[in-house]
Amino acid sequence: MFSVNELYSHTPWLIPEIEEEVFEFVKKYSNRVHLKSSDIIFGHQNTGDIKNKDSVILVEKGLLCQAIHTDDVNKPMAITIILPKRMLNYCGYLGMAVTSETVYALRESDVYVISIKVLEHHLEQNYRIKEAIKTYCVKCIASDYETFACMFTKMTEKRLATFFLSLARSIGVKEDNEFSYIPIKLSYQELSYLMYSTTKTIERIMPLWKKMGIIICCCNGVKLNVRELNILKNKYK
Repeated sequence: MFSVNELYSHTPWLIPEIEEEVFEFVKKYSNRVHLKSSDIIFGHQNTGDIKNKDSVILVEKGLLCQAIHTDDVNKPMAITIILPKRMLNYCGYLGMAVTSETVYALRESDVYVISIKVLEHHLEQNYRIKEAIKTYCVKCIASDYETFACMFTKMTEKRLATFFLSLARSIGVKEDNEFSYIPIKLSYQELSYLMYSTTKTIERIMPLWKKMGIIICCCNGVKLNVRELNILKNKYK
């Protein structure tokens, strides 16, 4: 149900999961940091304990986001979300200029932090892990490109359906499940940031989808009708 033809080659709005072996290798040399919800990690108004942009961050638990601030009053932010077992600052690791993105915790989270220089030192004798991290970083950048291509060129309904399918795929939902439980609950405002849309637009779409049984709200998450979301995604331009 989640074939490449039905989605994109990557998972828009969600960078891929890093290999377990790579995660454990980097984690071994990193410092653990607990983040409160809304703590800003990178950005001009840094509120958390992570001050160094020359570091990479491994997400162990919780939910983070990368945000680009805009000048549009009705659409002030465009964000992507970061699930556990992902690595942040992949552009910085590849030596690319770090943009003006802000990274902050959407929910209470636990992360591991290591400076890029220290990580490179530990990778000197481990060519396989070093190449695996480079490959991972390239995949993350490709995912970002697909995100913004969808975010800025498709109708909101198509964006929203693609995002939910991407989220289901990212957390390992079985492909033959018609209804998929996602243990993440996002507010209409958060969804508007993800879609680069207005909250009013999300308030128009989501109640209708709930009424149609496409989205079913649960206590700590949502149930998605994957089959209907695929139909919706293909219906809109």
